[in-house]
Amino acid sequence: EDSNPSVPEPQFYVFRRAKELLKESGNELAIFAPVYGIPVATLGGRLEWFHTNQEGLHQYYDDCTKNVIATATKYAELGADVIGLGGDLAADMGPMISPKHYHEFIMPQIRKQADELHKFGVFVNNTTDGDVWSILDDFLIETHVDGFGEIDIAAGMDMAKLKRECGDRICFVGNLDIRWTFTRGTIDDCRKAMVKCIEDGWGNGGHVICTSNIVHKDVKPENFLAAIDAYHDYFDK
Repeated sequence: EDSNPSVPEPQFYVFRRAKELLKESGNELAIFAPVYGIPVATLGGRLEWFHTNQEGLHQYYDDCTKNVIATATKYAELGADVIGLGGDLAADMGPMISPKHYHEFIMPQIRKQADELHKFGVFVNNTTDGDVWSILDDFLIETHVDGFGEIDIAAGMDMAKLKRECGDRICFVGNLDIRWTFTRGTIDDCRKAMVKCIEDGWGNGGHVICTSNIVHKDVKPENFLAAIDAYHDYFDK
């Protein structure tokens, strides 16, 4: 059985080089490697398989998990500290699939990946933007993951509530809003957003300041930098 990673070797080269540069600069930072290999939002025509070809969908996701484990294992061996699992599956109105289907098809795959990767001493995030309140227990607890990435405050994923729900078990990576606040807000809005993010995520450890998704081209640089300044000001006071 072929368990070779599907990621081209040049991508591993970039990872190795980034690790070398961190070592040369004297920075001891955790290295994150995303291996988002359980698609829902990007399933295309297979999305209808949740109703028309469930056996085929189970096999498809089994194959995806084998690929994720092989690729993520390579990253772990190369020195990754955190592996990103999952992939986009929700929007503002909730998940694209029912909680029942998430429980049956997706949760067991993420759990299998997390359990295997924990053997290498790495941490794992489950990752999606959008509203996942309706599947939160399966998404964060039953999957055996350590963290939650791409926490989408614009979709209602409130950090303070998340901390109350499962802050003693899950590390939250987020949740500065790059949809509206950092694109259309003022510098003062962004400074306030940073302070709120810090304070809502406070207590019991388990919070990494981060944007709710990538810092894309529509994010105003002055807004992003103002938020960073607010972070330093908060801890320097």
